[in-house]
Amino acid sequence: MFFIKLLIAKFNTMKDEKLNVVEEIPVDLNPDVMKWLRKISGYSIEEVADKLKIETEELELMEEGKIKPSFTLIKELSKLYKVPVAAFFLPKPREIFVPKDYRFIHGREGEFNRETLLVFRKVRGLQKVAKELLENLEYSAEPRIMNATLRDDPDKVAEKYREEFELSEYKQIEELKDAPSLFRYLRHRIEELNVFVFQYGMPVEDARGFTLIDDYPAIITINSRDQYKPRIFTLMHEFGHILLGESAVDMPNIAVPTKNRVEKWCNEFAASFLLPKDIAIRVFENHRSSLTRVKTLNKLSARYKVSKHMLLYTMLKLDYISKKEYDTALEKIKIKSSTPKKKSGGPKPEVRILSELGEKYLALVIQNYRNNLIPYSAALEAIPSAKTRTFNKLVEQVGGVWR
Repeated sequence: MFFIKLLIAKFNTMKDEKLNVVEEIPVDLNPDVMKWLRKISGYSIEEVADKLKIETEELELMEEGKIKPSFTLIKELSKLYKVPVAAFFLPKPREIFVPKDYRFIHGREGEFNRETLLVFRKVRGLQKVAKELLENLEYSAEPRIMNATLRDDPDKVAEKYREEFELSEYKQIEELKDAPSLFRYLRHRIEELNVFVFQYGMPVEDARGFTLIDDYPAIITINSRDQYKPRIFTLMHEFGHILLGESAVDMPNIAVPTKNRVEKWCNEFAASFLLPKDIAIRVFENHRSSLTRVKTLNKLSARYKVSKHMLLYTMLKLDYISKKEYDTALEKIKIKSSTPKKKSGGPKPEVRILSELGEKYLALVIQNYRNNLIPYSAALEAIPSAKTRTFNKLVEQVGGVWR
């Protein structure tokens, strides 16, 4: 028995040594691909070298094609960059689409945090999957919207969609009890127009949302780390970009003046949608003597589920307060963290995935699976991080009837 165990141990050692030899063999690949994968992942060459405990000069030589990386290093890089190993063996770099940068961050134009870059890649991948799944069912991928231009009055466009979404003042105040409820309602109504709405976490100071409409289906992505009232405004701002037919990434903030015509139009559209002029005038008349008091702002913010910044902007726009009063009131508003508090333990996987991807996308995947258009394995792959048990719960919860 001892002799047999010795032979097995010897065999396993030889097998491990053979694997180690294979993994240390230098790999032929296009060095431009290696450099490209690092850049789209948001890492500097120094950061990568530090994380992998190798010399910066060695990595530079690899990216210049002067020395070849080992397969072990390729595997480590794939984990760090969050890309499959196969990506390193592409014949040449591929163009990674990044929406037009409307953030107006001086000195950082076109530069994004690596978390944000990862979300860009993830959402672009989901868009391609959704397009294929729609084609499987022979459904249209185009949004059912009225296209708008900068010549259109954003107030009138907002009025049209408020009516289409059946968002009465009573519904906004009484039926939708809080900001999360209003967000979910608006998300559902937008998705009914064949526009997918995703939620993923990114640094709030880097981006609050972005829109992809250079290809179909149209996608809106909202930063799930933001508070719900700014999230609602961002959702309608990004929907404005959908109406204008322009992909964009931005940080919508009605309190920050902008000379950019596109951002200004989307801001005006979102503000007018959430608090129409006729409602605003009536409300402001009823509180004329205390408009800029914190108590009044808190009351109206909670009632209409909009930010105090948006209320003050609308007061200024309708000449209820002066620019000086506006600036003074902004200073008085206590600035709180934009990141919502995390609950201990976090949500269940099916709750998190439903929040991230929305019912429309999940129903599309499930209906493809139920119609035998894709196998079970492909359905799982179409839902990032979903496991068998989670997928089965999503099937029960969503139902898989795509509309």
